[in-house]
Amino acid sequence: MYNVILIGTRHEAIGKCNADELCKIIERINPDVIFEEIPPSYFDTFYINKSRRNLETDSINKYLESHIIKHIPVDSDDVPPESFF
Repeated sequence: MYNVILIGTRHEAIGKCNADELCKIIERINPDVIFEEIPPSYFDTFYINKSRRNLETDSINKYLESHIIKHIPVDSDDVPPESFF
């Protein structure tokens, strides 16, 4: 049997809701895998090119500096155009 822990976050920092604090939480959990809310088509922009970022990806990038784990994008690729945001 596996344990599944769901962490709810904001996509931007506010107060103690920030990348460092989220990374500390991930450190304590010490996961085997992280399923993250980003569209698969954006994976390279967040993790390879690093041309985009948000609170969650900043935390995961920091965690990956000292841990080797799988992190899997699980959001839909049906993303509105940039003008929507």
